Amino acid sequence: MKMKRIAVLFGLLMLFCTVSASAAVVEFTVGDTNFLTEQGGEVVQKSVEAPPYVNESDRTMVPIRALSEGFGAKVDWNEAESEVLISGQKEIKLTIDQTTAYVDGEAVVLDSAPVLVGGRTFVPLRFVGEALNYNVQYVTSTEQIVIDDSPLIYDFGKNMVTVREVQLLWDMLEEINGGSMENMASFMDAICMASWFSEIFPELSLNGEDCALVRESIEETVAYSNPKLAGMHALIQEKLYLMRSDALRRCILEANDLESIYKQNYVCAKHVLVDDQSTAWAVYRKAVRGTDFDALVQQYGKDSGMEVYPQGYVFTKGEMVESFEQAAFGLEVGEISEPVKSDYGYHVIQRQELPEMSEETFGSIVDQIQLERMKEKNLETPQMLIDPELLIELLGGTTEEA
Repeated sequence: MKMKRIAVLFGLLMLFCTVSASAAVVEFTVGDTNFLTEQGGEVVQKSVEAPPYVNESDRTMVPIRALSEGFGAKVDWNEAESEVLISGQKEIKLTIDQTTAYVDGEAVVLDSAPVLVGGRTFVPLRFVGEALNYNVQYVTSTEQIVIDDSPLIYDFGKNMVTVREVQLLWDMLEEINGGSMENMASFMDAICMASWFSEIFPELSLNGEDCALVRESIEETVAYSNPKLAGMHALIQEKLYLMRSDALRRCILEANDLESIYKQNYVCAKHVLVDDQSTAWAVYRKAVRGTDFDALVQQYGKDSGMEVYPQGYVFTKGEMVESFEQAAFGLEVGEISEPVKSDYGYHVIQRQELPEMSEETFGSIVDQIQLERMKEKNLETPQMLIDPELLIELLGGTTEEA
């Protein structure tokens, strides 16, 4: 699946996109007491007494003070009841060691309870961030958490693409090569696809070698650009890596036996296409008597596609005309069909051994698996959540040519 809207959007931005930073951003690193916060484009490093950590339920816990200082949320502590009240766009009430929280008075069950560690209150980051309408994303390769409050361009559930990501991506490209819009559209497509596939395939992950390569990529780009928001920069690099590496292929292969799917659902076939039935029967008789099939293709064949695919066409059901397809699937490897009529003429078909799976076929199988996963998870093809002209405005651009 290609997100064609991306290319259309950035075609609009071609002549007049300039980027400004206005959203609030907070970046944490697991195990680090320092964190970054951005307000109105100014990035400031702050610190807390106790660092964020990942608990036994694989949930990131952060000190409540960091959230309050990072986003300016109001935090009140009721010592008698061991309650924390967080006021932002919504009001959240949490109780130490209790998995029931209240958002604007409505009860919500948590998978990790707030806790006291060394006298400091820690809360589950994703729940609190999302309850306050913040976008929370985790960077596996650097163990960073990126939170921002900019509008969403795409929302894939736990995975997303925000306006602030696009702003930083444009800043990076301007530093590196003057902001090539062609590269911008390509990179945007990649980070959107990475977020989308991460929702469809939750098992999509980076191994240790992948993480090392992402960190290496981060270091290389920092040599050209010195982004102040290191966590969001790492997030973009990780998404780009996911779509430009073998990580997705490995994930699909681990979860599905693509080789079996390929062998069970695809055939490879050559054919001699002629205009009339009598010639087709003459070709058939020569073929079954042992005349080299490739020689017959060259002597009689009218299909120029056989020059492009000299090893034969590789296809699955629904990709060829029905009569040709039925005949090819009904043959054994090496067997030759009697003449088969279609709108194109008469075909004499020989089924071939399947060659090694091509990138094109791999992509087709992945697309099919993706559609099946979407049905299983009740997912619909994502739509852009923001009007292109509004996005231009949010990015600091103008709808008039400069």
